[in-house]
Parts: sequence; C-alpha cells; structure tokens
Amino acid sequence: MVQKFLDASKVYSNNPVAYALRQSNMLYETMKIQGNAVITVPSETLNSIGFGNLGATIAYLASLKDGINKSTDKSSESKQE
Repeated sequence: MVQKFLDASKVYSNNPVAYALRQSNMLYETMKIQGNAVITVPSETLNSIGFGNLGATIAYLASLKDGINKSTDKSSESKQE
C-alpha cells in the first residue's frame, strides 16, 4: 500500500495537470457519494486546481438536473395511473 502512495507521489510531483485532475476527481466522487449534502471545500483548494467557483457551479447544476429528473419521473408516474 505504501509503495502505491510513493508511486503516485512521483507521478503527481512531475505532472501538475495529473495532480489537478486527481483533486477534481476526489471532489467529484465526494459530491457524488454525499448526494444532496452540502460539502464545504476551502476556496483555496478549488483555486489551487484552477477551478475557482466552477466546483460550486457544477454541484449546483448536478443538483438541478437531479431535481428535474425526479420531477419528470413523478410526472410520468402520475400519467400512468
């Protein structure tokens, strides 16, 4: 297990884009698992990977999309009855 961390650190230290993508993926996975929960992410974290307010915008749009899908599903169920 430790060796995997060491290998990853070598990849990330030599490739800031890979590191930024990994941070983005970790944030995305956390938001996906938590569903509608509010996740506090320090702005410096987002700024360090170059996203600024983009993370909040993406989370908002994903939540909006889920709400629309749920509304559409309920509407379809009502029509079938």
